Order: sequence, then C-alpha cells, then structure tokens
Amino acid sequence: MAVSDDESAAEAASRQVIDAEQRRDRQIGLIAGLIGEERLLAQQLLDEIDRTLALARAQRSILLSIEGAAQAFGRVAP
Repeated sequence: MAVSDDESAAEAASRQVIDAEQRRDRQIGLIAGLIGEERLLAQQLLDEIDRTLALARAQRSILLSIEGAAQAFGRVAP
C-alpha cells in the first residue's frame, strides 16, 4: 500500500477498500454475461476479490482505531 505524504495509512486503506469494492462490482457485472466454465472461473475470481475486500476492510478498521487512539492521547499516528 503506497501512502503519499498527504495521505495517512488509514486514508490509503480506505482508498484500497473503495478500489476493491469497484473491482467487485465490475466482476459481478461480468459474471452476469457468462455461462459454463467461464462463469465458474469468474465466480472463483469474485470469491478471491471478496476475501481481499474483507482483509482490506479489517486493515482499514485497525488503522482507524490506531489513529483514533493516537489522537485521544494527543499523538500523531505514523
């Protein structure tokens, strides 16, 4: 995950979640037009996207918690 100077780790994680959600939506649209083995393979890819999205959401949640705790104690999170 690339974090720019103007973007916190939590903001970068949020951006990754948004990107993964968009990939998921595109994949669902593609699956609708497929049949047979192609559909099965596309569904397997969607399953992998869903797992990746779950991890990205968990990472975002952790980073937001860290930033919130750092702010509560008057520190800036890395």
